[in-house]
Amino acid sequence: MVRFERQSITKRLLFTDLNECYDFIEKTRDEQIFIIVSGKLGEKLVPLVHKFVRLDSTYVFYGQPSLHRWTQQWKKIKLVTNQIEPICQSLVRDPAQCEQDLTPTSILSLNNSSNPDLQQVNSSFMYSQLIKDILLEIIYGEPANPIAWGSFIVYRGQRMLDDTFIGLRNNIGGIFTFNNFLSTTDDWNVAMKFAQRSTDQDGKTSVLFEVEVDRTVITTPFASLNDISYYNEREKEILFSMHTVFRIVQVKENNDHIWKVSLKSVSNNDLQIIQLTEQIRREIGEGSAIDRSGRLMITLGELDKVEAMYQLLLDSTHNNDEKTIASIYNQLGYIKYKQGNDLEAQTFYEKTLKIYKQILPANHPWLATAYKNIGLAQISMGEHMAGLNNLQKAMNIRKEVLPSNHPSIASIFSTIGEVYQEAEDYSTALTFYREALDIENKASHVNYSSLAMTYYKMSRILSKLQQYDQALICAELAVQSNQKSSTPNNKDTIKFKENFDQLQTKLS
Repeated sequence: MVRFERQSITKRLLFTDLNECYDFIEKTRDEQIFIIVSGKLGEKLVPLVHKFVRLDSTYVFYGQPSLHRWTQQWKKIKLVTNQIEPICQSLVRDPAQCEQDLTPTSILSLNNSSNPDLQQVNSSFMYSQLIKDILLEIIYGEPANPIAWGSFIVYRGQRMLDDTFIGLRNNIGGIFTFNNFLSTTDDWNVAMKFAQRSTDQDGKTSVLFEVEVDRTVITTPFASLNDISYYNEREKEILFSMHTVFRIVQVKENNDHIWKVSLKSVSNNDLQIIQLTEQIRREIGEGSAIDRSGRLMITLGELDKVEAMYQLLLDSTHNNDEKTIASIYNQLGYIKYKQGNDLEAQTFYEKTLKIYKQILPANHPWLATAYKNIGLAQISMGEHMAGLNNLQKAMNIRKEVLPSNHPSIASIFSTIGEVYQEAEDYSTALTFYREALDIENKASHVNYSSLAMTYYKMSRILSKLQQYDQALICAELAVQSNQKSSTPNNKDTIKFKENFDQLQTKLS
């Protein structure tokens, strides 16, 4: 068995026991799985694991492939062979297809354009729209003008998770973006090859994107890779930079069960984009271009680069500017925490707290954030009692200064629940999750992504407590809440659906 993540096969595992292999596949959440299996073992294993969305492809290796008629009923079996070379070739091609299929996307509903609920807009989409402007300000001092000439059509074939596709289909006229580098081609036939490979995948929809690119409005860089494209079948490849934004024009099913999605490039002057980015600018606050870009890059996961940036900013900040220094310490603490350096993270967070205590009122919300961050770092190092104590301090401050239905209070309840869940104190964990759920349901603007995650956590806890009927109810509510989110996360969508399916199977 191999597991694929991003651009490479990251782990190869060998199993000789069917139950061990099944258990591993069932528990895997964050990777796509490719199985190479013998005919004898495959006949027993494949019917058990075929339902898992994370299982992408199965290759059956056996001396007499013609005898294995049982393989014809399982769509994820891509190859039955008695030779190694075809399997190796498939393990180059299929993960590449998988990577293309799982390119993260975001949708901004047309109905939400006048008053966007930022909690329901994918953070990668929101913040990436500003990072381009900020970087241009750093390099040029003002935004650069695009080169203007003509329009052209490019294509992209892939499969999408059903829930993601439904969100796309239900938002005609809305904004759609690929939250990664976007590979396209000006050859319709090449794109169709990718789409046609995908028509028999359970839980996924085959899609052919037809994208009209207007050079007079598009500001995202793009380039032709005719001479350097790695895959021969991707000839005439045109690569767009991250977070290119499009308008959803039309979604229509063809006779061959492939959905044609028509997109059109969007100008930075588009009203929806302007309204959204202006609101985000207010959220990220003031500061130099470097400071603002640092906050954005943390959100986008560029930790190593932004760490160096913040060190430079710290060195250039005057000692009397305690507020800025505390903010930088906090950001450096977060970076260290995300990198797994919990002790260094705690040190930076404690420096932040020390300054805040000197310059802020005792019940200021920033103090609550500092206490929470210290607590999380301590818990990550196994110091659970100290960590819970700091989380409680954060809770007390937030309850004192924030409305009772504020999402920041729900976040603390959920975090404490996770601590007790990790300690296998499931009853206490469930109590805190229910507190979080109650607040999330009462919020003035429901964050459906957060609500779905809380239902999912409760479902997992109830399963541990063998309360399977209640676990199934929560699992279904997680799926339903996730579908209400304007930009459901692909990984979460898979996780919620698999949990629901597993509980349904257990109770059937």
